[in-house]
Amino acid sequence: MEVSEFEKICSRGWVGVTEDIIDENKKQIKAFQNAIEFLENGGDKFKLYDFDLVKYYLPSKSRWESVSVSRAIEVFREKIVSREGTIARGAREMERFLKEFRAEFSVIEVHDFQRPSGGEVGKDGIADITLKETGSGKVIRMRVRDAFDVGVWADAVFSDAADPELEKRASDWLLKWGPFRGIRM
Repeated sequence: MEVSEFEKICSRGWVGVTEDIIDENKKQIKAFQNAIEFLENGGDKFKLYDFDLVKYYLPSKSRWESVSVSRAIEVFREKIVSREGTIARGAREMERFLKEFRAEFSVIEVHDFQRPSGGEVGKDGIADITLKETGSGKVIRMRVRDAFDVGVWADAVFSDAADPELEKRASDWLLKWGPFRGIRM
C-alpha cells in the first residue's frame, strides 16, 4: 500500500468531505455540463429525465413545463458552482488534516495493512508502518492493531535500539491519528 493511500484511510473521521464525496461531485458536475450542452444545442428539456445523474434534480414534469430553458441552464450552472465549492472545501480540509497529521510524525513506509472485518471470529485490523519523528528525525517501526471487543493498541516492532520515549510518542500519535479508532462490538 502506498503512503498516500494510508494517509487517506487515516483521514476518515477527520475530514468531512471525503474522496468519495469529491468523486461523486465531479460526476455530478460532468452530468450538469452535459445537460447544459444538450439544452444549448436545442435539446428537448423533457429528455433530461433520461440523464441518470440529472433526473434526480429535476422537478415533477408538470412543474418542469413552466421552467424556461434559460432558467434550467442557470440552475444547472448554480449546481455546478455549488459542487465546485464542495470539492474546494474538501481539498482545504485534506490539506489542513495532512499538515496536522504530519506535524509530529510522517509515515515513511506501509509494510502491511489489513482492515478489520467480521465479529469475534473475524480478522483484526493491522497496520505495520515505519514512522519518522519530524523534530528529531528518528525512525521507528510500529504496529497498530484493532481487535474485536478489545480495542486499539500500538507498539513498536522488536528492535535492539528501542527508545521507550520515542515508542510512547509514536504509540500515542498512532492512537490519535491512525486508521483504527474505538472498540468494535
